[in-house]
Amino acid sequence: PIKDALSKVQIEWQFIKDNLNDWMLVYEVEGMLLTRPLLVSMTKSDPEDYQLKRRLQVLDSSLNAKRETLITCTQHEFKKSLKLARRCVEAAEKIHLSTQVQKLLSQIESEQSNIIKKAQKEVALSKAEARNAVLMQARSYLQERFYYAAVKVLEPLVLQDDQDQQVNILMEEAQTGRDLQVLQLISHGDRLYREERIQEALEIWQQAAVLDPTHEDVTLRISRATKVLDKLKEILSKE
Repeated sequence: PIKDALSKVQIEWQFIKDNLNDWMLVYEVEGMLLTRPLLVSMTKSDPEDYQLKRRLQVLDSSLNAKRETLITCTQHEFKKSLKLARRCVEAAEKIHLSTQVQKLLSQIESEQSNIIKKAQKEVALSKAEARNAVLMQARSYLQERFYYAAVKVLEPLVLQDDQDQQVNILMEEAQTGRDLQVLQLISHGDRLYREERIQEALEIWQQAAVLDPTHEDVTLRISRATKVLDKLKEILSKE
């Protein structure tokens, strides 16, 4: 077991080491590629400067020597780190574009496209699962006649896709049930109000407002009852 564990650690370290070496190669070459235009510009400005010319030649020679290493890096990292593989081949492309480099670039772009498509598919699947969970919850609320709760859980789905027929059918059922409950509460509150049981009527209408905060008839009744109660309190305080 100890020998196996040691072997595993060594393999993992070698993987990390190779990865770090490849990154250092990329950073080194990218730095050289950034330096080259400056050297070219300086050489053109002072064509008699032999040292500048020599530096440019050495740089180009070094870049060309590293090109094959970059291609090897691309092939080595393709299945391990697509990001690093792309950096390697793009550096090689800047040194010299060849058929081999073009092919590697095409392979990387194809692989990245597949990864994006797979991720999009997983997101779509996740959304579908979430939608189905909401529909199940909404149906449960409808069975229990918790229409207001059903409306609340369905609202986000309607906003996401107002053409979803299944969602719209459930929403219509939920809203119809909720509206009926609101009307029943309004009627009950009206009866209490006529019996001059103002506080009780107000509490009933407040229940209706919880079910549908935008219902104008409920809002008006609550406002009227509140004013009457405030007036009664004022009269009683003066006695």
